Amino acid sequence: MNKVAIHFIEWYQKEISPHSNHKCRHTPTCSAYAKECYTRFNFFKASFLTTKRILTCNPLFKPKYDPVPEKKEKKKTHASHDEWERAFLLFMFFFSLFSLLFNHFLSRKRFAFFFF
Repeated sequence: MNKVAIHFIEWYQKEISPHSNHKCRHTPTCSAYAKECYTRFNFFKASFLTTKRILTCNPLFKPKYDPVPEKKEKKKTHASHDEWERAFLLFMFFFSLFSLLFNHFLSRKRFAFFFF
C-alpha cells in the first residue's frame, strides 16, 4: 500500500502541483512530508500524519517548519512487566495477611464487635 501511495504522491508532484496556484504553507511541502511519511512508517500511521498535516495547511494556521517525526524504537517491556508482577505480589501478600487477621479476629468472639 505504501508503494501505491508513494507513486500517487510522485504523480501529484509531477503533474498537478506545478500547475496549481496553491502553494504549501509549511516546510517541507505537504507532498514531500507525505512521501517521507510513507517511506518511514506503515500505511495507517503515515496516513494519519499526512491527514493531520494537510488539515493544517490553510490560512487559519501559521506557516512553520514541521519535519516528519523520527521513528521511535520499541521499548523493552521487561521492566514494566517486573513492576506489575512486584505490585501484584505485594497486593497478594497484604490481602493474605489481612484475610488471616480478619479470620483470626472473627474466630474469637470478644473481638467480633471490632469489625461489625
